[in-house]
Amino acid sequence: MVQLLFLVGMIAFLAAGCGFTSTSPGEAVVFSRFGDVNPKCYPAGFYLYNPLTTSVYHVDVKVQKFEVQADASSRDLQNVHTTIVVNFSIDGTKCHELIKNVGANFTQQIIHPAVEEVTKASTALFPVEKVIQERPKLKKEIEDG
Repeated sequence: MVQLLFLVGMIAFLAAGCGFTSTSPGEAVVFSRFGDVNPKCYPAGFYLYNPLTTSVYHVDVKVQKFEVQADASSRDLQNVHTTIVVNFSIDGTKCHELIKNVGANFTQQIIHPAVEEVTKASTALFPVEKVIQERPKLKKEIEDG
């Protein structure tokens, strides 16, 4: 009887120190143990981990929308205010590299500054009256950038 209580107590103790996470379809999970990112992205599912030593990052691998408010100047130095929408998706097999090299806040660290810079450079090629008249050309210039 004492052995059974000891076994039940040990199982309860181990289960109490165990964390779990689950993800939906369209999400991947990256685990980081003591700051060292695991070199694998895990697909949607249910996972157990040690919450004392492991951090969990949920990465959305579906197509996402990111909106940027970018202010730029035309060739004749007139202010141009734009709203640009970027649709992007993350490769579900390489999301661990994104977490390791950039971090979880990659939209603010990579996408936002890049879109602002390309918008400023592209808008500066057009005089203000051509920004509306040649909108498809400006759009193509921004997309190419």
